[in-house]
Amino acid sequence: MKYAFIFGLTLLTGCSSLFNQPEYQLSYDLSDKIIHPLSCNQYDICSALYIDHDRPKTLKLAVSGEYHSINSATLWIDNAAYALTPTIAYTRNGRTHSGNRIAMRPFTSEQPLKEKLQQANKVFLEIRQQSNSFTTLMKDEGVLHTEWKELLAGFN
Repeated sequence: MKYAFIFGLTLLTGCSSLFNQPEYQLSYDLSDKIIHPLSCNQYDICSALYIDHDRPKTLKLAVSGEYHSINSATLWIDNAAYALTPTIAYTRNGRTHSGNRIAMRPFTSEQPLKEKLQQANKVFLEIRQQSNSFTTLMKDEGVLHTEWKELLAGFN
């Protein structure tokens, strides 16, 4: 009985500490200016690029408005899929200065894509979460998304 009581108390203490974990905070200020929205759904949840010039050669993808993990990302270049590889094993969560929830995860490509991106006729960026999927047209004949240069910068 004594051990059951100690086990129960330990379990309660552990569970309550899990629920009271502080929100993941970045080591520096997360300004709203470095979150560049790409496309939004009807619930104002938006896919975005997270601009961090301290980590070259990674494409920093974000979803603003919720904390759900970012599971995968794919670049569709002229109808050919190029899966991107996450550079960290988890999605970072935080808040911007304005209080907007943000989920972030950097990705890279196993093969060089910058030249293919520049020569492509049509490019889509697909970001998949556990709860949402965003597909954004980044380039089409005569049309470039406003964040096209930032997308290319992620592959420098």
